[in-house]
Amino acid sequence: MSAPVEKVLNDFVLADPAVAGFVAARMYPVKLPPGAVFPAITYFRVSADRAETLDGPAGRAAVRMQLSAWGQSYADAKNLAKALRLRLNGYRGPMTDGSDTVDVTRVSLITENDLHDDAREVFQVVLDFLIVQKED
Repeated sequence: MSAPVEKVLNDFVLADPAVAGFVAARMYPVKLPPGAVFPAITYFRVSADRAETLDGPAGRAAVRMQLSAWGQSYADAKNLAKALRLRLNGYRGPMTDGSDTVDVTRVSLITENDLHDDAREVFQVVLDFLIVQKED
C-alpha cells in the first residue's frame, strides 16, 4: 500500500541542502508550534482528487499540498519559498522517508501568495503544489 505524500514530504524537502540551510529541521505539519523559531516551514493537505475509470479507481491521486515559508523578514520568507519551489516544482520520481516511498508522477506549483502575520510579526509565502502520485 502506498503511503500518503505528507508522510514522506518532510524528509524529501529537508534532504535538500538549500532548504535545510534555512530551516534545519523546522518543518511542521499544519501549524507552527508555540515559540517557533524562524525561518520555518508548515505544510498540510488541501485536497486529494482520485481518478476513476469505468472499471474503478485509476491508481492515481492528485494531492494539493500547501507549504508556507515563514521568515522574520520578507527577504527570508521569499528566499525560503524560492528554495522550496526549486526543490519541488517539476519533480518526478520517488519520495521517501526511509521506510515508505511514494511514486510521484509530477509536482507542479499552482499558486504563490505573500502574507504577513500581524500577531507574530512575521512574513509568510504560501505555495500550493499539485503532487500527482501513484496509489494503491
